[in-house]
Amino acid sequence: MSEAQTLVEEAESLMSDSGFYTLETSANLTRMLEDARSLSEGVDAETHARASCHLAQIYSRRSAGDPSQNHEHALALLREAGKHFTLRDRPDEWALVQTNMAVVMLDREIGDPTENVDEAIRLCNDALRVRSKKRDALDWAFTLVNLARALCHYPHDPTNITAAEQRFSEAFTAYGRAGDEFYALAKRSQGSICKNNRAVAAKEIVELRIEARKRQVAKSFLDGGLRVAGFLNVADIDENEKITRAVQLAELIRINPGVVDVVEPPGWVDDVCDITVDLRDKQTLARARADAQQAIDRSPNDPVAAALASRTLTGLRPSPTRHAVVGFRFRAGSRRDPRSGWPTAATRHA
Repeated sequence: MSEAQTLVEEAESLMSDSGFYTLETSANLTRMLEDARSLSEGVDAETHARASCHLAQIYSRRSAGDPSQNHEHALALLREAGKHFTLRDRPDEWALVQTNMAVVMLDREIGDPTENVDEAIRLCNDALRVRSKKRDALDWAFTLVNLARALCHYPHDPTNITAAEQRFSEAFTAYGRAGDEFYALAKRSQGSICKNNRAVAAKEIVELRIEARKRQVAKSFLDGGLRVAGFLNVADIDENEKITRAVQLAELIRINPGVVDVVEPPGWVDDVCDITVDLRDKQTLARARADAQQAIDRSPNDPVAAALASRTLTGLRPSPTRHAVVGFRFRAGSRRDPRSGWPTAATRHA
């Protein structure tokens, strides 16, 4: 075995032991994989591609340096790996590359956001040509979750909201099965990651259901002639976009009625925002709490995994203003909090 191959195998072992990287671990992995790439370049295409793929994962999660440049470097590494891992010759590795590229595209700060999301959807669908529940439930689940995340970037399209809920539901089932299998194999960290991801997927499912109901209420007010100057009476936007703006505006007014020069939120705002969970939602959240608690209980020697699951458990309550931050950006150009969204382990371990 060559030195480059040894370095890659050592890195793979370290990466499989935990889904969470400290700064020190990340730095060590970067050095190992950079050395492996240097030693294998032009000599061992297989090892070079493996090192590139793993290094891309490190850069996509890296906290040091410029995040946008880290993402671009990760994409370049994955494209390089994809030249060796082809669909015809290496379908499993090819699907891994497509899924990981989709993850980076969803986090990418450079380029047109809509085009990045469209590309992520295409990449996930490509990966699902290979990945299936029967072939590998865990890989299939990770790809489904990322496809669902991408679909959720289009809340103005009811079709995509429905598809996203379906994908999250499929991933919810797959994570449960995979987590049980990992626990049976005494792989507690991996099992806890699956259970935590399943809990997060459950919350997303409930949030999507609530959003769909909010949109129905908002639509009824728009059909009844609701107009808010500067927000909803814009001639060049379609009905779906008007519904989206109505929901965003309602959530924004709920937080700060002064944006439309009122002291108390109007009645239509309360009707849109006061959508509550139904029995089915409560059952879904109860299962999610059980999953998060299991992840905590099964992670006595993995404090980071336990802390992540604890945070998930604390946050398993649907937000009455799910899109308030989006509404504020629509009003004042606020930047998205880069810490929001899915836990790192939900997307990076494809």
